[in-house]
Amino acid sequence: FKSDAPRLQADNPNAFTVRCDTSGVQVEVVGWKDAKVRRRTPQRPLSILVAWDQSSSLEHTDPTFLRFEAGTSLIRNLPDDARLGLVNFASLGFAYADYDLRAPMGSSKTQLLNALNYLRQSDFSFHGTPIWNTLCHAIPQLLANEPAGRERLVILFTDGQNETAGVSRTEHEALEVAQKHGVRLIFVLLGNEQTIPTYPEVI
Repeated sequence: FKSDAPRLQADNPNAFTVRCDTSGVQVEVVGWKDAKVRRRTPQRPLSILVAWDQSSSLEHTDPTFLRFEAGTSLIRNLPDDARLGLVNFASLGFAYADYDLRAPMGSSKTQLLNALNYLRQSDFSFHGTPIWNTLCHAIPQLLANEPAGRERLVILFTDGQNETAGVSRTEHEALEVAQKHGVRLIFVLLGNEQTIPTYPEVI
């Protein structure tokens, strides 16, 4: 197949070398064609930052805490060689901060599950939902220095639109930061048409 010989530039059967272990058998290449089946490329190891919305609106959009079941299932099913971290946004502290670091990059699955258990038992943040600020600041701080050769992702759980009492970065700025550091963004929307009045706008 041509995919087996990427340096083949012309339709020349002589470019192939054919060996046969059976004596007395002569093999002749008379042609070739492109392979139809895509070969699986080895998956790179993952570096994943889980960004967890802890805003007070979740009291109404997810009153049964389904987000914690989803987050727990996700973490348990991640590859064992994945490097993991977790932040919650906004901060649970009295003074404003975009997020709290609950598990630094390189944490184990158990550490992330413990962090989720802590957040489940904690109060909500009253500092809003600084989605773009969190991405703009957490990616350079936590994912930018991950080992080379790893696929970098942020999996962000949220129930709504960006909202913060302070100065907010923009969606475009967050995307630029992600692209600069080679980070893929995955958003998990919490809630539905009944629990989020602006659901069509959010999605």
